[in-house]
Amino acid sequence: MQENNVQSVPTPKNVLIRMQIARLGKIAFNLQFIAVALMAASVLSFLSIVVYAAIVMVAVICTLGLIFVAYPSFADGLTGSGEALTSIFNMLAASWTYTAPTALALAGVSIICLCFDYREKHVARISISAVIAAIAVIVLIIKLVGGAA
Repeated sequence: MQENNVQSVPTPKNVLIRMQIARLGKIAFNLQFIAVALMAASVLSFLSIVVYAAIVMVAVICTLGLIFVAYPSFADGLTGSGEALTSIFNMLAASWTYTAPTALALAGVSIICLCFDYREKHVARISISAVIAAIAVIVLIIKLVGGAA
């Protein structure tokens, strides 16, 4: 039997640090999509009320109004759920003050951290993060100049 006298060579600390920083950049890259989705929802929340009203109208038209006969409480649900949805959409519309800066910060962290990885080039991730940062800045400028709160 032959013995293997293999000695492990420790990885230099600066390489380990760069690997961890690159991993943090990848995590920040993935997290920024949550903030972007919430930011998009806050910007487009006004369309949700229109979509809700359209769905209700389609339900009434498709059933030729018989939905009110089959479900008498349907008419009560129209006004109550509309008010509840409006309050949710108003809260969502005001969330841009948190989501846009969060998306901008995560995009910045992602760009900075991914630039430290010399083993692998992250051109696509850095480019996408730069686009997301630009969109977040545009949303912030539009909302702040427009006076929306």
